[in-house]
Amino acid sequence: MRRTGHRRHLLRIGRRAGRLAEAGRIRGVALGCATLLLALALAALAATHATYAGRSEREVARSPVPAAAGAPAAFLWRADSDSVAGRQFVLFLVVPLRPDAPPPPGLPRWPRPGEAFLSPALREAGRTEGITTRYGTTAGTVAPAGLAGPGEKLAWIRPADDRIPAERPLAAAGFGDPYASAAGDGLRARPEWTFAVMIGGLLLLPAAVLVLLAVRIGARTRDDRIALIEVLGGGRRDRALVALGEAAPAVLAGGLLAAAAVTMAAAADTTVPFVGFRLAAGDLRAWWPLLAAAVAAGPALVLGACALTAALARAAGGRGGGRRVRPVALPGSPARLAVLCPVMLLVAVRGPDLCRPGTPPYVLVNWCGVAGAVLTLPAAVAVGAAAWGRLAARLGRRTGRPAVIVAGSRAAAAPAATARLVSGVLVAVCLLVQVIVWYGQFGDAARAAQATRDRIGDSALVLDASPPPTPGQLAEIVRRSGARAAAVALVGRPDRHEFRIEGDCAALRTLRLDCAPPGGDAPLGVRPADPRVAELVGWYGEATDRRTVRVGDAAAAAGAGGSTQLVLVSTDGRDLSVPAFKEAVFHVLPGGGAVDAIGGEWLTAAHVNADQGRWIVLFGVVGVLAVAGAAGTSGLAEFVRNGRALGRIGVLTGSRRIHLATAVIGVFLPIATAGAVGGAAGVWMALPATSAGASALLDRALPLCAAAVAVLAAVLAAWGGAVAAREADRWRPTGD
Repeated sequence: MRRTGHRRHLLRIGRRAGRLAEAGRIRGVALGCATLLLALALAALAATHATYAGRSEREVARSPVPAAAGAPAAFLWRADSDSVAGRQFVLFLVVPLRPDAPPPPGLPRWPRPGEAFLSPALREAGRTEGITTRYGTTAGTVAPAGLAGPGEKLAWIRPADDRIPAERPLAAAGFGDPYASAAGDGLRARPEWTFAVMIGGLLLLPAAVLVLLAVRIGARTRDDRIALIEVLGGGRRDRALVALGEAAPAVLAGGLLAAAAVTMAAAADTTVPFVGFRLAAGDLRAWWPLLAAAVAAGPALVLGACALTAALARAAGGRGGGRRVRPVALPGSPARLAVLCPVMLLVAVRGPDLCRPGTPPYVLVNWCGVAGAVLTLPAAVAVGAAAWGRLAARLGRRTGRPAVIVAGSRAAAAPAATARLVSGVLVAVCLLVQVIVWYGQFGDAARAAQATRDRIGDSALVLDASPPPTPGQLAEIVRRSGARAAAVALVGRPDRHEFRIEGDCAALRTLRLDCAPPGGDAPLGVRPADPRVAELVGWYGEATDRRTVRVGDAAAAAGAGGSTQLVLVSTDGRDLSVPAFKEAVFHVLPGGGAVDAIGGEWLTAAHVNADQGRWIVLFGVVGVLAVAGAAGTSGLAEFVRNGRALGRIGVLTGSRRIHLATAVIGVFLPIATAGAVGGAAGVWMALPATSAGASALLDRALPLCAAAVAVLAAVLAAWGGAVAAREADRWRPTGD
């Protein structure tokens, strides 16, 4: 009983010490934020596993089981694809063969001929593209049991004539094949381990940095407390209990916030901000023990770090040579390393020029330069901070501004403090830019497709159907679309290195090509008058030596076999409506077909990569904010420590605004500038990667990251100024 009372007494001492300690509230907020971020990062790992497991289970449930040899089949099945808003999704074409065949998961019944069931996400995304009439009559909505996730775009379609045009449509006996390959979202999803590595690098690592710095805030006071406990005969357990009492309120508050966020996500489907991914609440509830353990592990780890730090630390100068709680600055001048920083920046940008682009040495030299620049950047910041401090102090004396004098003198006297404040932000932003650039880079084909679309828009569309439409079907497709369009066929003979554009005279004249005699070939000019011809040659006939034009029927040429492409061209030069042609194709052709701009399939694939890269931007910005918050709160503790000293200046100036002005100059400006300069330096070091084309993600990530860091810097400066003013108000003149 006495031991229990002793422990409670130590916990109460720690709790009271935390409230009264210098920078106690700053440390409490830092510990709470660190606990929140760590618990959410661990919960994100658990949610990732739950999401992948739930998606795999539902995809297995809807996978068709091939009918055994000689056994009667229940339905015919084929997977196809389409796109809406530039994003690809999967289509399942089905034809039931028996009236008692069970319908697919998520469907109340089989679609009737000419009907389709659409997922909620597909109906929403294709609302402006006429998705509800594209495949025929919309019979209903796919239930969650038939979707890989709440946000999956999916359609179950039954052709109007009950024929699936394919060489061998799958004859299936039912659903639930565990050996079938993934389709839908699972086909485009990256392996689970890649997502776990991304969370570990962009969330867990910054959270660990924030925890370590939060534990060390206010270490000067805890050093004195440890000395007192040792003098009174206390041991490691006593120090740990006092540390637990001090940190427990803030840590528990952060843990409760994390638990509330996870509970809300498990209560209803949640859309992840910026990414747009719909998180299935049912998957989270199915793995609630794992989620609960992840959330509980966050506060436990932070409390363990606080107790372990206090237990292992000794008072300054104590027996046994134990280490202090406070970090000790490294000896030596940073000027030597600072000189290497611009050299490393030059190596990162110009070093790859010595190697052939696209080769491993080219990338390796760039990465070595980036690593060297990141390692030498803190030293360069320290030297620059000292120089800036001396200049600011002189400027403050000339203009008579005490805040500028104080901030400049402090930066000149302690450049390492400024370096600690901004180096983490600089390094984090630089590395984030590198990751985004290398991940979100468009491939050569995607960049070429985007350039083609920029030049000619959608005035030429490629129609891909198997089998190709007949001449009557092609005419009906153009009529149903309501567009002024003509059709030409691109006929390739790779064995003879030949490329031919074939169509009737009206279509050829639309492309400003001469009509040769029917059945005869005319040479295609080197410089076509219509830019669409140049694009078609560049995409489909660049590798050929002989390029000709022939008068004929485009549909018949496409149906003759070989390497052919059907191209729909606008007769008035305006853009054609891709959704209108897609709907016309699905109404005319039994199994539909693909309609897209020239090279559009490459842009669709690039958009999938860019959409997945949004996770990197989201987690990366959160990680940068964590690092910035860690550095900022650590700097605030040092800033508040000077609040009592600034009280004397406040008395002399007769104003409390000096504290806010000093916080703006000493906290806001360095952190906000670090966010902007880090982005600029990251882009500069990424020039070898962006020389061939800009990243699809960088234009959004950089402004978002810089704005988030600036907002955080403003909050920290306002908070630091208010706390410093309150500390200064407590100062009273003494006889020292």
